[in-house]
Amino acid sequence: MKRIFIILLLGLTFVQNGIAQDDFAPEYSDVKNRINLKIMPLSLVHPMHHVRFGLEFISKKKLGFGVDVGIGNQGTFELPFRPDMLFSSTTWGRDYEYFEIKPEVKHLIVNKERFFLYSALELFYMQMGTTMKNNKFEEKETELIFAYDQAELSRKEYGFHAKIGFNLIAGPFNFDFFGGIGLAKRKIDYSNIVNPQKYDYEYHDEWFTPYLHEQNRNVLHFTLGFKIGYTLIEY
Repeated sequence: MKRIFIILLLGLTFVQNGIAQDDFAPEYSDVKNRINLKIMPLSLVHPMHHVRFGLEFISKKKLGFGVDVGIGNQGTFELPFRPDMLFSSTTWGRDYEYFEIKPEVKHLIVNKERFFLYSALELFYMQMGTTMKNNKFEEKETELIFAYDQAELSRKEYGFHAKIGFNLIAGPFNFDFFGGIGLAKRKIDYSNIVNPQKYDYEYHDEWFTPYLHEQNRNVLHFTLGFKIGYTLIEY
């Protein structure tokens, strides 16, 4: 994990230098400074369903800044059919809670009135907790599988992404498409386990269902998606 912090420190140093240089960077003649409100529709169909929204500042020079916040709980989705059920059969407990925050710095490679291309450094922190019932998990210390009647699940992740993306701009609306790769520290724990029983089964799908495996390790982390934005202020 020390390597992750070293990379983050180098990245933040680069950002600081970029901000200083941005003061002297030439302005793009056909664009203005913009403050955008953004939402991410795909968060509604994510297995850890939540609502994600954010604010973004795009300068008429070389830099942009943004921060996204995601919030989710079962009360947010009191519907007969939830969108996330299209992609996941997991049923979280009634006490399900989700929170994330993602600050980001963008370097504007191309900055036009109707289009901009960017690279970005994104930091992120996520935590999720819920009560699981009648399920199974792999214990971290023994790597044995246990079935249980009820258990408390806790998941936390933090790290960074190096991203590239582009925005299509149509009047006050903009459409942000992006992808990236990074590193994360992932910690998944089960506690308060009711009636644990050893289960003769071996998991092979950790990539798609990491919550079934207790762990505390560094992992490759990917991001891919799109956001819909609306320009609140332009000057």
